[in-house]
Amino acid sequence: MKNRFPILKKNTVTRLLPLIDSEGVSLVSRGFTPSNQTQGGFLGAYYKGKLSQLATKNQTWLERRNGFIKRHWREGRKLFKPDGNPTRLHLALVSWAYSPDPKRLNQYIKKQGFKNRRVQGFVRLD
Repeated sequence: MKNRFPILKKNTVTRLLPLIDSEGVSLVSRGFTPSNQTQGGFLGAYYKGKLSQLATKNQTWLERRNGFIKRHWREGRKLFKPDGNPTRLHLALVSWAYSPDPKRLNQYIKKQGFKNRRVQGFVRLD
């Protein structure tokens, strides 16, 4: 299966975890709110390198990720607020390791001075 939604680098996602957390975005993806269909969240599998493993009986984490992105992302939707911060939608997409505009997202991270950090506390890894 070809992945038409390029996967963000882990350090990009990791640097945005405090912002994602402070905005209360993607509690299911981060594993803090139970899913009706999966055990754990996408980001736990992402950080463990287990995207090809099954998330459900017949769907891998990568397939689940692509389905989420297809349902939520449409061209023309706003990725950044007027103040330059990512929108909640953009942060939700980042929580599934995707950004339609990774170049601008990385410029934002650099401008804000966000550093790499431990993921514990922001993502449930068990």
